[in-house]
Amino acid sequence: MLITICEDEPLIAQKLEHIIHQAFPSLNTQCVSSGEALLTSEKANIYLLDIQLIDANGVELAKQIRAEQPHAQIIFITAYEQYVFDAFDVEPLHYLVKPIDEQKLKSVVQRAIVKCEEAPVQQTFNIQVGQETTVLNIADLYFAEVQGRNITLHLADQILTYSGRMTHLEQQLQGAFFRSHRSYIVHFKYIQRYNQTTITFTNGKIAYIARNRYKPFLQAFTAFLHEGIT
Repeated sequence: MLITICEDEPLIAQKLEHIIHQAFPSLNTQCVSSGEALLTSEKANIYLLDIQLIDANGVELAKQIRAEQPHAQIIFITAYEQYVFDAFDVEPLHYLVKPIDEQKLKSVVQRAIVKCEEAPVQQTFNIQVGQETTVLNIADLYFAEVQGRNITLHLADQILTYSGRMTHLEQQLQGAFFRSHRSYIVHFKYIQRYNQTTITFTNGKIAYIARNRYKPFLQAFTAFLHEGIT
């Protein structure tokens, strides 16, 4: 899961990112400082968005985000409470007023994570191969891996390689998928066995687990198994 912090004050952005990293180590973050950078960055699940940017209006940016990502969670940051009323139309999750309270930030981000996890899980995902968009069934994907600048998809009946970014693919693969390593996204459904460094799938292929991702992997996989039983 990815959160984008859009804040043009570097010290505030760094503080927000630090708090989020400490509280939610399994949450990926990216920081941008302008509206232009936000619109060209990887699409995220959660947006921590300053209403007043030097080059853009945060509410207008949020409208563009909402049009493309109806299930994204938007949290506004503002120094002036009167701007809160301008943002009702984009249905933000919450507003944080500067100076931002650390515990309030953690609470709101936790709510955003829960909302993302509750969002409807799509049954297909799209990849761009040359000039064509290919629609694939999520259920067919065992795992994805980065190889250089390409992503290789290990599917039930084929292997596909295309040029793309892992964070964009990760956003499409919610539910039973997990980013076990910067180079791997794995499907819990097809895991046969694992240890602290590797995951073996039912088709005999192997993916890897980063050291700092093993504990979050265990937690997520245990939750998946529990949900499968119930």
